[in-house]
Amino acid sequence: MSGEKKAPQFFDVPAGTPATECRGCRQTVYWIITAAGHRMPVNCDVEGGLRPVRFGGVEAKDNGRGISHFVDCPQAGTFRRKG
Repeated sequence: MSGEKKAPQFFDVPAGTPATECRGCRQTVYWIITAAGHRMPVNCDVEGGLRPVRFGGVEAKDNGRGISHFVDCPQAGTFRRKG
């Protein structure tokens, strides 16, 4: 084991995706639908991330990108489903 951090997987956030606040840590997140059809919160406020662009309620053409918020939320365990 080399001790190097694994590079984060980035996800596209479509332009115009509204921002919400994580109920656990109050971080700004964007909810996307994954390729498997699941809803997932994405944190764009990370190195290499980019918030989707919006202008006064009018969608722009610039998508954002970020990592799964489950990776960096200090309260992630609170939201895990038991089963």
